[in-house]
Amino acid sequence: QGVSSAASDVYKRQVQVRHRDPRKLPSAADHFRRCISSSPGFAPAQIQLAATLLAQYQWGETSAAAIEAEVESLLRQAEESDGVTDELLTLRMEVLTLLLWQPQLAEENFAAWLPQRLPPGPSRHGWVRHLLAIGRPAEALDLLEPELSGGTTPSGWFLAGLSHLQMGRLEAAITTLRHQLRLDPNLVAPRWLLALSLAQANRNTEALEELARCAPHPEPLHAASALVLALSGEGDRAAIQLGAALRGGPRPLGMATLWGLVAVCLGEDAAAGRLLEQAVQHRCGLAPFAWQWSGLDRLGDSTALQTFRSRMASRFHRPGPTVTTPEAGKAVETA
Repeated sequence: QGVSSAASDVYKRQVQVRHRDPRKLPSAADHFRRCISSSPGFAPAQIQLAATLLAQYQWGETSAAAIEAEVESLLRQAEESDGVTDELLTLRMEVLTLLLWQPQLAEENFAAWLPQRLPPGPSRHGWVRHLLAIGRPAEALDLLEPELSGGTTPSGWFLAGLSHLQMGRLEAAITTLRHQLRLDPNLVAPRWLLALSLAQANRNTEALEELARCAPHPEPLHAASALVLALSGEGDRAAIQLGAALRGGPRPLGMATLWGLVAVCLGEDAAAGRLLEQAVQHRCGLAPFAWQWSGLDRLGDSTALQTFRSRMASRFHRPGPTVTTPEAGKAVETA
């Protein structure tokens, strides 16, 4: 009965993680923790909690240091309970790339065999996030497009929009994200990404309208909101939000990367340098994606931005072409 109840909770909240909606992730994490508390060793809840923690980290709700040990413990427990499934392997790969910032190791261990065996959906989306983090959006889009033909995959559409945005295909990004919002107008992250795409395309009025539609913004999206404002000619409003964030104290800011880019937009190079250094030092979850953003060149070539690019290049260790053989990948899988 305990496992049955836990399963009900897991499947009820799973969709919140798959949509990666920053407003709903804390509630989902609470549910998965309750499932584990009532049914220790229930692998599906352990897997979903690990995925939720990764999503919260990417939205600035927690830090890399705060979740590393817990994520590792959850994955080990799930492996002992259910064995090594494709879903677990994908999470292992995401942890390497997005949490530990070791994408080269993820490529060496997984690239030659894992993507080919992943079914469409959440597990494949993990590999897509890896590709986007290392700056290979065309490959990411190739994996996504077959599953988008049915038109019913919200997280897939978001990742496709991000792929287009990374390639600088602004109209394609805007069209893709608007399609997703027609499927589910309540999703906040795609609406923000749409606003960012519109701002990058100098369609400022539309960008501000989309930003207003997802207000009030959850705390993780305050930095995202400020970046759209700064790019859309609303520097005064962006400066107020940045000032409020900086007064929050010396602790590592969630979304330090985006706050740093806001400071760059506002010409606050000293603050930008501190924030972007903080983003690299504390492994901000959005730093790899921001590093690949096609709109970065629009922000100019400030000292803070130059240093950020250099620090990311030395810290994130973006891999080159895959050289791992299928046999080597199989050996990793077996291990």
